[in-house]
Formats: sequence, structure tokens, C-alpha cells
Amino acid sequence: MNVRKYMVLVVGGSIALVILIVMAVMLWRFSGEYVRVQSELKASTSALERLQNRDPYPADDNVERLDQNLAVMEEMLDVLLEDLASGQIDPEDMERAAFPTLVERTIRGLYEYARDADMRLPERFTFGFERYAMGALPQANHIPRLTVQVRMIERLCRLLADAGVDEIVSIDRPTFDVDAPEERDLVPRRRGVPEADDETPPGFTDLAPRREHDLYSKERFAVTFYSSDVGLWQTLNALASSDMFVVIKNVELANEDDLRGRSPRELRRRPDEDRRTDRDRERPRTLAADDRVVAGRERVRVRLELEIYRFELEGWGES
Repeated sequence: MNVRKYMVLVVGGSIALVILIVMAVMLWRFSGEYVRVQSELKASTSALERLQNRDPYPADDNVERLDQNLAVMEEMLDVLLEDLASGQIDPEDMERAAFPTLVERTIRGLYEYARDADMRLPERFTFGFERYAMGALPQANHIPRLTVQVRMIERLCRLLADAGVDEIVSIDRPTFDVDAPEERDLVPRRRGVPEADDETPPGFTDLAPRREHDLYSKERFAVTFYSSDVGLWQTLNALASSDMFVVIKNVELANEDDLRGRSPRELRRRPDEDRRTDRDRERPRTLAADDRVVAGRERVRVRLELEIYRFELEGWGES
């Protein structure tokens, strides 16, 4: 028998035999793994079916515990909202014709309060409600928010007066009610006064736009006033302890004397100092207690941007 003649068949058969053996081993191993996984799957499926078929499903004690936890969380939220909303300003419902009267009455009351507190207000101070002070009627759907803004500004002005502020320069508010069609013919616009077309008053810091939320809303104001250092700190403390929930977004301070181009030292210079000779100026001079103060007695021009929050106590959980 010639082995060389059948060498190819022998080699090919050997290779095929090895491949068959390897495949058999792998098939045996994978079949065992498949059986194991299938068994685990059946066991898990059976456990799930047993849980789903329990009577009752879910368990009454779990449902009761979840209901108790939900009640506790709702009570905590109610208490929190009541605390946050304590002393806040709520919208008022009134006739359209009554709102200009409210603005006029508020302006008159603020002038009287400022006079008693020795605080100056601008002439024809309308704190952003000029059109209504002139007799314009607001839209009916604007009245609730307008009344909130009026009351907030009134309380801010009284707070500034109680804190010892010297003078209020201006108060800007979000003018969401700009130029409604029904009031254009009612307000005689002064010549040269442009129509406002932006909800954000000029000069506001460029921040994210105001958004209404389910649990709260907010109004943003910019207040410019003159005050001493003591009055400024008292104002900040009063805002922090106010019944209103106030968040200060931006503070700008400028020394009044710096605005005039003169330093405090130059303003406190005595008239006889300019008439002294160079030799007299070189001699040491005993300073009075008042002359030793180099800062802290100048008026400061303050611009506060702040947001006043209102928290909704009703309907927060409704979908």
C-alpha cells in the first residue's frame, strides 16, 4: 500500500477529527451553561409570578406606609410654604376704575411718610405707575399683579424710610402692562417720551429672564437712593429681616463726593488752610477729632436690584 498516495486524505481526516472533537467539547460546555441559565431564568420567573399572584398585591402594610410618608411630606411642605408666605403681599381684586385711585392714595401716603421720616422723594414720584397716576385704566387681567407691585413698592419705600435713607432717587419695576391698546387713548403721552417695549426696565443687570413656577412667583425691582454708611447697613438688615421674602441680586455703590470730582479730604479742608504759608504748612498741627475721620461720613449712592418672592399656598399639588 502506497502511504504517500493517500497522505492528503490522512492529513485532512486528522484535521477534521480534531475539529469535530473541539466542537463536541465546546457544545458540551455551552449546553451545560445554557441549561444553568435557563434554570435560573425559570426560577426568577417563578418568583416574580409568585409575587404578582400574592393576595393582596401590593401588600397593605406597604401601601399604608407609603400613604403615611406622603401625608408627612405634604404636611411639611404646607408648613414650609406657610412660613415662607407669612407676611407676603397678596393680589387684590378691584374694579379697573379703582386702581388709579389706589395709586394716587399710595403716592400721597408715601409723601407723608417720607416727610415724617425726613426722607426726600423725587418730584412727581410715581414709582413706575405714571400712566395710572394720570388716570389711565389698566386691563382687568393685569390688576392682580399691579396691586402686588404697588403694595411691594409701598412697603419698600417705608422700609427705606425707617432705615434712615436720606433720599430715594428712583424705583423701576417690570412693566408687563406696557401700552395696552385700550389705554393708549386715555394717557396723554408727553412729547419726547419714548414708548417702552421691553419688560425689563433700562439699566437692569443682564440676568436670566424671570420665570413663573408652580410653588412661587417673583417680582424684580431696582431701587436707587442716597444714604449714609449706617443707613445702608440698616437697609440691608431690614431687607433681610422683612416679612417679604427678598433676595438681593446686585448692589452698586458710588461715593457722592467722588461723583462731584472732589475727595472727602478736600471737602473737609478748612478755609484758613489755603491762606497759610508754606512754612506754616510744614509745622505739625494737632487735628481735631472730626478732622481725623477720613471716610464713612459721605453720602453713598446705592442701586439695589432685588427680587421679592410670593409663595402659592393653594393649587400647588393640582395637575
